[in-house]
Amino acid sequence: MVAGPEHGIEGDDVRVRRLRAEPPAAALRWVESALNGVTVRSVASQPGGASASMHRVTVSDAAGHHFEVMLRRYLDIDEESERSPVVHEASALTHMASSPVPTPELLAMDPDGTDVGAPALLMSMLEGRPRWDATGRRYWAQDLAELAATIHAHAPSDPATSRAYRPYRQASYDPPRWATDPDMWARAVVIFHEPPPLGQTFIHRDFYPGNLLWRRRQLTGVVDWEHACIGPPDVDIGHCRLNFLYETPDLAHFLADAWHQVTGTAYDPWADIAAIVGLLDALRRHPPGSAAKFSIEDTLSRAVAAISSR
Repeated sequence: MVAGPEHGIEGDDVRVRRLRAEPPAAALRWVESALNGVTVRSVASQPGGASASMHRVTVSDAAGHHFEVMLRRYLDIDEESERSPVVHEASALTHMASSPVPTPELLAMDPDGTDVGAPALLMSMLEGRPRWDATGRRYWAQDLAELAATIHAHAPSDPATSRAYRPYRQASYDPPRWATDPDMWARAVVIFHEPPPLGQTFIHRDFYPGNLLWRRRQLTGVVDWEHACIGPPDVDIGHCRLNFLYETPDLAHFLADAWHQVTGTAYDPWADIAAIVGLLDALRRHPPGSAAKFSIEDTLSRAVAAISSR
């Protein structure tokens, strides 16, 4: 299954080459220094997000033992961000290190890019691959709901160290041209800008199968903690549901049901509005297929109706 266009690199060949290009020599020297004098043996580009360059780096120590680490460099920084993404992700990784959820170990960071040439994180390498199940969807939805609940249960000892949830701002809040009910989309935008529901937990914020690693159906890692924050727990479920609406809308329904079963609390359709309106720019630039258009608009319409009837 292909995730929504908010993940990965959006059709810019120059940008793709830039993110996939081998790190500069200074960055590799920093890796060697940060790991106490290891020697870099090879570098391989890895799939990453739209702003981060990801490379698997194989190194060897003085005894000749080889191991792999992950170098994540932020080449495109949001100038309006109040905090370095490196510092923010490092904080999230440090927080999750004491949780039962497998996450990369933070090995080193260069918050300002002084040594690397761009803000960078060095992390342990986790084995496994993303899993997009075509069968057993109800069971998989249960696994995802339980994992999200486990992340949310690991609250920071000092919530002030984590940033607060904010909706993703869009360049425009006009509905996509393919929208069949512009008035409904306008109502969704109004709801989107209202204060979020009460109930705040530590959330991943980019929770979807592309950031979950599995090996032989065992979870081996949850990665990409750049957007982690304190916010409504349903945000993680809504974000994941939006990805499913592109090609497997039944999984979106199963996930909402599983969330209710796991937490004892009904899924809040507000999170669908937060996820869909928070992707408006991409929905206009990269219109989904006809089936996905229907699933996304139908889900948004149902959410608006549910919120309006409260």
